[in-house]
Amino acid sequence: MTSSSSSYIKTSDESHPYHDTPTSSSSTSFSTSSSCSSPDIQKKEYVLLNNKSRRKKRAFIPDDKKDPTYWSQRSKNNLSAKRSRVKRRMNDLVLETKLTQLNNENQILRAKIDMLARKFGHLTNKEEQEQEQEHEQELEKLDSNQSEQTKLLNVLDQSISSKMNVTEEQSLIDKTSTTVPCPMPIKWRFKLFNMTSNS
Repeated sequence: MTSSSSSYIKTSDESHPYHDTPTSSSSTSFSTSSSCSSPDIQKKEYVLLNNKSRRKKRAFIPDDKKDPTYWSQRSKNNLSAKRSRVKRRMNDLVLETKLTQLNNENQILRAKIDMLARKFGHLTNKEEQEQEQEHEQELEKLDSNQSEQTKLLNVLDQSISSKMNVTEEQSLIDKTSTTVPCPMPIKWRFKLFNMTSNS
């Protein structure tokens, strides 16, 4: 009687609808993890969960076989089932609260990012404009310096060319002065003529 009752208790424990089996606990873990996975993986996990969550049909136990050990075991099973349900609800509440907190933080952070992007976006535009203006001013300065340098170079070229012309003219004058003798004055000519006639 005791062996048969224990076997019936075991079957009732295994087939009890409120018995906290590892499949039920694993189903919650799979359900929470499947929310973060892709749809194909979710379908596969859903099929696996349905296969795992299928329990055996509850075996009928007659009243004459329900001894005190059966009732004590049944009360323990009921208590464990209640605990598992409460624990599952608490886990769901914790997850929901975390989800709401994260959503709120996400919204706040997005608002801050938008605000900072608007603020520092205008600043970067102003800085870029100032940099462009400074660059343009530097280019204008460089252009003015280049124009002044070209003017100076032109003036120097002109002065050098004028000096070269002056030196060339002077050299030509010197050459002509050496090659062409200057004419003698009339007085010296007359004296020379008298000297030659007396001799």
